Amino acid sequence: MKSFIRVFGINALVAVVVIGALLWGVFHYLNVYTLHGESITVPDFKGLKIEELDDFVRDKTVRFEISDSTYNRKLPRGVVIDQNPKPNTQVKESRKIYLTVNRKIPEMVTLPELEDASLKQAISILETYTLKVGKKILEPAECSGCVLRVEKDGKELKPGTKIEKYASVDLVLGQGESDEMIPVPNLMFLTKQELEDKLGSKMLNTTIIFEKGCKTEQDSSFALVYNQMPPPGQDAMINLGSSVNVWLTCSRSKLEEIIPDSLSFKLKNI
Repeated sequence: MKSFIRVFGINALVAVVVIGALLWGVFHYLNVYTLHGESITVPDFKGLKIEELDDFVRDKTVRFEISDSTYNRKLPRGVVIDQNPKPNTQVKESRKIYLTVNRKIPEMVTLPELEDASLKQAISILETYTLKVGKKILEPAECSGCVLRVEKDGKELKPGTKIEKYASVDLVLGQGESDEMIPVPNLMFLTKQELEDKLGSKMLNTTIIFEKGCKTEQDSSFALVYNQMPPPGQDAMINLGSSVNVWLTCSRSKLEEIIPDSLSFKLKNI
């Protein structure tokens, strides 16, 4: 009986040692595998041209794939504008980096038929085609506020013309038979987006002037109107098709002096 217990104990001990060694080996392998390449730093692809990418990764232990493209007219064409994972992050060797590039050729859309549509209808149709309204130009015509034609840079655009996505087009609108006057809209303390929303369906043009302090696109998006000409007023009137000049500022101190308390919440982003 003692001999059996002794043999059993030895076998159990051997089994524990063997299992322990196997577990150590497995965990060691997994640890080496998961840490393999941990020190590889993701290079910065941003700003590289598409044709430069193969040479750029030739001596690096990462791969790349162009997974998306967009078009931004403010950025160079045919270059990397974003990547995932981000530069300087740590990844395994041979990790694939997904790149977004700025297209060389902008995406085009077809100009829809707008003749005889009202201004409101024209704006709605253009939005579905990812196009915007630029100037609103009035001409003598029997109809009032109907679209006579579409122009860009002073040249007429026919329906079916290919045009850059997100571009602005000018609408030539019928003035009707009367010199109609409308109240001067109050544009004070509006953002640029709020200006466009408020004046979108009105037959008025707007000249927007940013102060020098608005240096970035984000600054400009938060800037508020602090002056307009002609100024709003109870009896202030303006001709259809006229232009309202507005000045926007990013200066919190300038706005604090003139903004009503009821609108002070608009200063939180400035």
